Amino acid sequence: MCKNIILGFEIVFLSVFSYIAFADWDGSFEVIYTGKQSIPKVVGQMRMKKNQIRIDSTAPAQVSTLVNLKLKKAWTLLHAQKMLMETNVSNVEAYTQFCETSEIEACLKKRGFKKLGSESIQGHKCDIYESETKTDGKTRHERFL
Repeated sequence: MCKNIILGFEIVFLSVFSYIAFADWDGSFEVIYTGKQSIPKVVGQMRMKKNQIRIDSTAPAQVSTLVNLKLKKAWTLLHAQKMLMETNVSNVEAYTQFCETSEIEACLKKRGFKKLGSESIQGHKCDIYESETKTDGKTRHERFL
C-alpha cells in the first residue's frame, strides 16, 4: 500500500512539473488532493537541473525522491524507515508532455493551460493557470499558482 502511494506521488510530481523539464530552477510546493479519498496535503521543495529532479517533502512524511529523466529511474528515500525504493519511470512520458524550454508560460500554453489571473502567496505575486486533461478516460483538473 505504502509503495503504491509513493509511486502515485512520483507520477503526480512528474506529470505536474514536467512541463518545464530541462529548465534549471527550484521552488516550494503544496499538493492538495480533492476528491473522494482523504489524502493529506503534501508540502515540500523541488529542484531541477537539466534532466535531474530532486523532490523533498516534509509533510505528511519526510520523503526525498531523486529522478533521472535520462536514465528513466527514480529513487525514493523514506527517511523515517531508512528505506530506499527504485522505480522505473519510463512509462511516465505517456502521461506527461515535456517542454525543452525555460519559458514556463509557453510550456503551460502548449499543455492547454489558461491564465486566469493572479494572487499573492506569502507576499509574492503568483499567476494562476488551470487546465483539464483527459488520460485513460478520466478527467484531471490541474491548477498551478
